[in-house]
Amino acid sequence: MYWVRWVSVVVAAAALVGLTSVSAALGATQPASGQFIEGAPTYLSDTMVGGYEVLTLKRDVTVTGSYDGKAKAQEVITIRPDGTGSAQIVMDFKGKACGQPAKLKFVISIETDLVTSFSGSWSAFDESGRVGNGSLAGVPDMGGNYIGTMRC
Repeated sequence: MYWVRWVSVVVAAAALVGLTSVSAALGATQPASGQFIEGAPTYLSDTMVGGYEVLTLKRDVTVTGSYDGKAKAQEVITIRPDGTGSAQIVMDFKGKACGQPAKLKFVISIETDLVTSFSGSWSAFDESGRVGNGSLAGVPDMGGNYIGTMRC
């Protein structure tokens, strides 16, 4: 009987160590990088507010690399009187992250010269909270590259 109890304790301890290792691995971060291609925009509105032009648009985005899939983006672009701009973008992403099926929401903030370049930051969220973040850069209406970290 003593032997059976001892084996039970050893098996329970091994299972606990295994579960702890799996939990730690699921919360681990790893590098994220890749590219994205912006589809043609569909303009939803164009308004002037105190010398600033505010454009609202939507577009499809193809994402490759650590995140791999398609996204629907909604953008609000503010064009300043000096011709530069900023944009707030929300993307609903469906595809793969960490090699697994994923539905994520990306929140992106950029600064741009509106012609040759943009750069900014991104965060990715699922139902549990933020699962990735980093920076991105590219060419308006074309696409670019992203780097950062992702939680798998």
